[in-house]
Formats: sequence, C-alpha cells, structure tokens
Amino acid sequence: MAAGKFIKGMVYGALIGGALTLLDQQTRKEVLIKGKEVGQNVKGIVTNPKEKLKRVQEKILFFRDTIQDMNDDLQFIMKQAAEIKELGEDTVKIIEETKEVFQKEKTESENQRH
Repeated sequence: MAAGKFIKGMVYGALIGGALTLLDQQTRKEVLIKGKEVGQNVKGIVTNPKEKLKRVQEKILFFRDTIQDMNDDLQFIMKQAAEIKELGEDTVKIIEETKEVFQKEKTESENQRH
C-alpha cells in the first residue's frame, strides 16, 4: 500500500515539475521541437517499417564488420609486438655474447703482455 502511494507521489511530482518547466518559453519551444521529431520518427516507422528494419540491419552489419576489423587489427598488432619483443631478446643475447667475446679477448691480450 505504501509503495503505491510512493509511486503515485512520484508521478504527481514529475507531472508538476514538468508543468513548471513549461512556464519557460525556451523550454516550451524545445519540447515542441523534440515532440515533432519524435512524431516524425514514429510516423516513419509506422508507414515504412521494412525500410527502418533494413536500416537497422545495415547498421548492425556495419558495426559487426567494424568490430571484426578492429579485432583483426588488434591481433596483427599483438603479433608484431611479440616479434619485436623476440627481436629485443635476441638483440640482448647478441650484445651479451659480443661483450663476452671482447672481455675474453681483452683478458687474453692482458695475459699475453705479462
């Protein structure tokens, strides 16, 4: 019972608040413009539902294709990143091996002098 009163109070409050906002001329104009837009959209859907359905299907296909393209791009980027990481590890290994060779040569050279 209390929930019913609460809902009723909310509806009355919304109606009163809506009515008060319509006292402003600019708000009335905006509500009228938006109301006409909604009316035109509803009329378009009612008079030509197949065309609206076709447009929705086209948008769905477009978004599906876009998501697939993004997924493909992401997989490509991840593959490239893995290759770059591998090259970096290989480069570090080569540098360490080169360092060891130079240190070994330096040590041998120093041993020969003494």
